[in-house]
Amino acid sequence: ACDSGDGNETTGAGNGGSTSAENTTGAPAGTDAPSGNATVKLTEYSVLVPEDASNEEIVAASLLMAAAEETLGGEFKFTGSDFVTNTAEIDPNAFEILVGATNRPESAAALEELNGQIGYVVKMIGNKIVINASSLGLMDEAAQYFITEYMSKGANGEFTVPTTLLYTEISSGVSLIDTDKGEFRYSFVYSDSLDTTEGSADGDRTDYVVTFFMPLRTALLQATNLIDVTFDTDRASSSTAACEVLMGRTNRAETQTFLSTLKPNEYGYAVVGNKLVISGWSDYTIGLALKLFTDNFAGYLVDENGAKNIVLTEEDRVVKAYEPWNVDVPLFDEGKLSGVAELINSGYLAYYTNTSPEEYKAYVQTILAAGYKLHQENQIGANLYSTFTNGKTMMHAYYTDYENSIRVVVESTKTAILPANTSKAGEKVTDLTMTLFDFDTAAGNWGNCFIITLEDGSFILHDGGADKGGKDCTELWNLLNKLNKREDGKVVIAAWIISHQHYDHFKNGYDLMTKYYNKGLVLEKILFNVPSTSMEYNSNNPGSYWKNGNFQRVQQYTGCEMIVLHTGQKMSVHGAVLELMYTCDDIYPLPPEKFNNSAFVVRMGVGEGENYQTVTILGDAEEVASKIMVKMHGENMKTDILSVAHHSWGGSVELYAVCKPSVVIWPIHQSTVNEQLSGTGYYPTINQSLANQSNVKMIVVGDFGHRTFKMPVLGLTGTRAENLANLVTIWPREDGLTY
Repeated sequence: ACDSGDGNETTGAGNGGSTSAENTTGAPAGTDAPSGNATVKLTEYSVLVPEDASNEEIVAASLLMAAAEETLGGEFKFTGSDFVTNTAEIDPNAFEILVGATNRPESAAALEELNGQIGYVVKMIGNKIVINASSLGLMDEAAQYFITEYMSKGANGEFTVPTTLLYTEISSGVSLIDTDKGEFRYSFVYSDSLDTTEGSADGDRTDYVVTFFMPLRTALLQATNLIDVTFDTDRASSSTAACEVLMGRTNRAETQTFLSTLKPNEYGYAVVGNKLVISGWSDYTIGLALKLFTDNFAGYLVDENGAKNIVLTEEDRVVKAYEPWNVDVPLFDEGKLSGVAELINSGYLAYYTNTSPEEYKAYVQTILAAGYKLHQENQIGANLYSTFTNGKTMMHAYYTDYENSIRVVVESTKTAILPANTSKAGEKVTDLTMTLFDFDTAAGNWGNCFIITLEDGSFILHDGGADKGGKDCTELWNLLNKLNKREDGKVVIAAWIISHQHYDHFKNGYDLMTKYYNKGLVLEKILFNVPSTSMEYNSNNPGSYWKNGNFQRVQQYTGCEMIVLHTGQKMSVHGAVLELMYTCDDIYPLPPEKFNNSAFVVRMGVGEGENYQTVTILGDAEEVASKIMVKMHGENMKTDILSVAHHSWGGSVELYAVCKPSVVIWPIHQSTVNEQLSGTGYYPTINQSLANQSNVKMIVVGDFGHRTFKMPVLGLTGTRAENLANLVTIWPREDGLTY
């Protein structure tokens, strides 16, 4: 059975709960002891703490010192530590108040009164007043008991105590080790959903939280000299009597009880019933909590039967706040807070379930009533989106109908730039076009690189592709200059959209920005949203350009703005309107699995009136992202021009079915597309389902040179003649059959 005090208060030494015994016989040497009481003269006493005193022991001693000075009406000399060069120097008859685990034998003798239970003791032994506890968290309570019951009732530096004073207080708590058996009686339990196995696949690692298990295990065994400690999942059910340390987001009720007391940015550990809970709302803060306990548990080590035990009580609750996350905002108080995710730029996302559109609308009013201004709002189907600011903080809240959830993003305006609601285009100097960049495959280059030429001559660059050898960077620069119609000759990139951080989407654009920024290239802004380290940790082949400073380096060179956009937000760029259909925010609480599921999916609206068309670039969205977009938006994913996902190794039949494009862009070699559509390549079912949609009138392949076509694309309901010039198409099949 697990040891925990019953908390009952009884009289009589040796019983459970609180005990007291006041013997009226005997007295400390050299003191006046009428009626069996001893008069303590503080001028004769010193207060001692261990040489390596803990913070808790020092605090307890400080409380005693302050009370002593109040009783004396003046300064009380603090002797300090129990240090001696030789234990033979210890005077057994010295007048001392011993605080904590001093080297005086009386400190250990007094602790034996607890009979191995969790609590504190105050005892008079000869000339010594002993104040000790089985848990450091109880030291201040032990000191305060002695102050309240005895010291504060004296005057002029004197007060009376029973000569055989014994008071023990038994507390609820956990005793992790059975010192008689020499083994841990508590097992350390974590969520069964965590991946604790290193895989053979590229980047398949254990989950982020799991990385904190081994340091804790190692520290526990080193501190206790035991052979092993059990780490197990919460797969099996558990009674409240089970001896468990609950790490992270387990399915145990005690975990939820502890979390319910925490704000979104708080983490720590506490005794809850018969269990020790170590947790936080996010993977990131769970990691902080586990590290905190790993750093702190040595303070709860006690000597018991010649062995080490780890003992914590309800008073040992430690909760800290991760200060970069601002919780001084209107928090949603309906539904259920089901988790928090770490975002980049020291932001966080709070995830609420079991909610409704009505509760979301009421929450919007709460935010406004708190002094925030509504910056923009949007609705996609039944999903609702709103962005707010009060000058210091940006809040973006959105309701997703398919899961009845609300996500609330909180970021500081020091790093968060609000998306522009309007952005005027300059005078028209050219037609609106889209260009597919054709990579130098001989050099080993590939990827996504799309160029939108806006009517004022500026560009939107989507991704950039690979750039082995630097040749494609030069080619991209030359192409932009060829497409450029501005009179000043400057190549103005109004926005560089980065779908995700893989080499074949980022590197060529990065090389362009850092090589030509002082040669006539102007970059106004980078638009992106990349997952934090704790979110991406176990995804395969995660990109590292953000944390390695490459984004920041581009900003340093070009002076551009870096704008993190969130799902449902809109951004105006020189007349074009970008709408965020999916970001890595939407993965949570699912794991990303493949890093490609962190794709930043933009639907771009261009043109006006009957010439208005939309372009959706799916990046490398794979199974998880595709499922979420289908569930979240359904038929509202409709678009006119669609770039296939992951160069045709992603997407899904269901996603393409709701996108219903008229033009399909295939950023890959024509031979590869032919293989996929003929059934000999990868993902034939998915790709054939797209090519065979009756609404698809044209397929454009990024091969045999850079391909540029005007937008809006004409003739999609009739002849295609106007659109075939300078395009490589494989639609319709010459034999008239479908793929």
